[in-house]
Amino acid sequence: MLNDYQQTTKRKRNWGFCYAIAIPAILLLVFIKVVPFLKYSLLPFKEFNFMTPISDSPWVGLTYFKELFTSEHFSRMMRNTLGIKLGYILLCALISFILVLSIQHIRSKKVQDALAGLFLIPYFIPTIVLSYIMIQFFTSSLFDLSPLVQTQHYKPIVIMALVLKNCGIPVIITLGAIRAVTHPEHSIDRNTTIITAMKCIGAFSLIQVSALLMTDFELSFALLNPATYISGDTLNFFSFRKSLMELNISLGTAILHIQYIVQLVLSLLMYVLIKNFFKDVLFPNPQSTQEVEPSQDSSKGSFGSIVALLYVAFLLVMILYPLVIRPFMDSTSMDTNDVLSQWMPNYTIYLAITLVSVLLNAVLTTMLAYPLTVNYLPGRGLYKIFLLLILNINPISMGQYLYFKDLDMVNTYLPYIFTGLFSIMHIFVLKSIFNAKCQHLREEALSKGRSESYIFGKIYLPHIIKPLIGLSVLQFAMMWNSYTTSMIYINDPMKHSPAMLFKAFLNAGPNFNDPLIMRLGLILSLPPILLFIIFRRFMTSDVFVSQTRH
Repeated sequence: MLNDYQQTTKRKRNWGFCYAIAIPAILLLVFIKVVPFLKYSLLPFKEFNFMTPISDSPWVGLTYFKELFTSEHFSRMMRNTLGIKLGYILLCALISFILVLSIQHIRSKKVQDALAGLFLIPYFIPTIVLSYIMIQFFTSSLFDLSPLVQTQHYKPIVIMALVLKNCGIPVIITLGAIRAVTHPEHSIDRNTTIITAMKCIGAFSLIQVSALLMTDFELSFALLNPATYISGDTLNFFSFRKSLMELNISLGTAILHIQYIVQLVLSLLMYVLIKNFFKDVLFPNPQSTQEVEPSQDSSKGSFGSIVALLYVAFLLVMILYPLVIRPFMDSTSMDTNDVLSQWMPNYTIYLAITLVSVLLNAVLTTMLAYPLTVNYLPGRGLYKIFLLLILNINPISMGQYLYFKDLDMVNTYLPYIFTGLFSIMHIFVLKSIFNAKCQHLREEALSKGRSESYIFGKIYLPHIIKPLIGLSVLQFAMMWNSYTTSMIYINDPMKHSPAMLFKAFLNAGPNFNDPLIMRLGLILSLPPILLFIIFRRFMTSDVFVSQTRH
């Protein structure tokens, strides 16, 4: 009894170390995320304009919320948002399920991994480049009238693009879960495969539901045109348009408050469901499972090969051929050297600052995840809720813009760096990976009287390096591929990110179909794709769980 008491006392003394590790990162997180959210949380309740501080702006109460709820535009925006989101969730789940079952019946594990890797390539292509590929396809001679200018076709096209971009994620997550299933004969029976696939894809869909009122802003915005506003005016686009384009800031931020409240409730609910019913399939424990071999049924293997190869052929024709091969089959009418001379300085600068931000992100994620690995840490539940509250803050908000503007950061690289420092999903995923694979090592160390500093340095850090590398590659891809931060915070074209420069190039107009543009798209896509290929062995199924909420 005395020994147990001494261990408990020592454990309590070490709890301070856990929070000491996280406090610097928490303070920075509060400075970047929480302060602007709270400081400008009253925007929709006031008549705000740029000429008057928010403290001096007149109070209007619920006026803008009433205007929203009584407007016919609100119901249309809700229908558009839910139509795109739910359509994407359902179609992505269906296609992922088919692809997983097809891949699983292929005998060679290397072929399985190669196919899964090909399915993931579109995710690492910048959204603006993928949008350009879609525009090129739907404005080609295959169509008498481009579907992109027809209202009824906008949602299906956006949903198709989202599925092409993201369906590789549930595929690789599910494939990893199936391989971790224990079976005495070292083979997977059909029922086990189907049940595991359904659980994984169900978990993926539930996580998507936690962001029900958000769509992929960059993809939707890039494909939107005046002819399709009726179908494409989602909650995200309405908030962006009202706040940052029309400067009706109070009305635009009212939408964000509605999104935040609804998605916070959904996130808390989905977190409980995932934790209690799906955690084991998303983060399998290698101590209780063993890797299994693919099914040896030759007929099923052949059928799986056909289905998987058909999808690969579709990706090659739809995405890889127009990006990698076709641009070099035609000559360009533009001065390549002149274009590259404008392009490469920004390209080099953003490579450097993105890598710096990603490195800092890895350090901060490591610090913030550690307290979550201590199961009996006092305040651990409140800390989780704190992180979930921040998870639902919309990164594209006028409050964030005004905050950086007050700090004189607008038209600098700092907003790009700061907005990339934190990824809340990465924190939860890193914690879950460590707990699933290494919690027994922590318990063994504690039973031997080891301190938290010992566990942090000798157990935690060595075992999170590999997943942290994978998460860092994904963070690089997210930052590098995005054009929104540059579009919002930088007015000087000489400081625009490569993705934003590519978008500006498209908007220039007269040379829209010139092959040089797609060559630039390929150059823009190379860093994330190459990093994915180089560090593929660190991009495990559990790491990709961090990308399930978009």
